[in-house]
Amino acid sequence: MRLWKVRTLIQHPCLSLLLRLAGRDPRAVPRFLVFAGALGVLPSFFAFAAESRGIALAMLWIFIPMSYALFGPAFALVQNLVPASMRSQAVAVLFLLANVANLVIVPLAVGMVSDLLAPRYGPESLRIALLPLTLFGPWAALHFWMCSRRLDVGLARAGTATAQSGMTPGTASLKAGVENLDGQ
Repeated sequence: MRLWKVRTLIQHPCLSLLLRLAGRDPRAVPRFLVFAGALGVLPSFFAFAAESRGIALAMLWIFIPMSYALFGPAFALVQNLVPASMRSQAVAVLFLLANVANLVIVPLAVGMVSDLLAPRYGPESLRIALLPLTLFGPWAALHFWMCSRRLDVGLARAGTATAQSGMTPGTASLKAGVENLDGQ
C-alpha cells in the first residue's frame, strides 16, 4: 500500500468529521480546542508528577501530539477573526508572542524555579518546577470556551462569515483539502 493511501485512510475521516461539524457551526473549532486543551491536562500532569521514567514517557507520548493538534485550528481561528487585509499581521504577532513566551520567558522562569527548589528536591526540582505549567491547559480551554460563546460576532465583524452556510474561509479550504484527498 502506498504512503498516500495510508495518509488518506487516516486523514479523510478526521477531515470529513471536522468539516461536517465546522460546516454546521463555526464554533466547532474553538469547542475542539476546549476539548483537546482540557483533555491534554491529565497526561501532562501525570508526565510531570510521575516518578517513574516509563510512565512519564508514556504520558509525554500522549500529551505532545495532543498539544500540537491545537496549533492549526488556533491559527486558523485567529485568521478568521481578523479582516483579510490583516491576517498576515495577526499571525506574525501571534507567532512573535508565542515564541517569546515559549522560547524565552517560560524556560527562564522554569529554570529559576528549578534552581530555587534544588536544595530541597535535588535532581527532581525540574520535574516539580514543570508541574504548575499544567494549569495553563484549563486556562487556555477557558479562553477558547469564552471565544466560542461570541465567535459569531467576531466572524461577522471580520467579514469572514458566509451568511448562507455559516462556513468560514478556513472551512472552505478544509473542504477543498478533503475533495483533493478524494481525487487521489
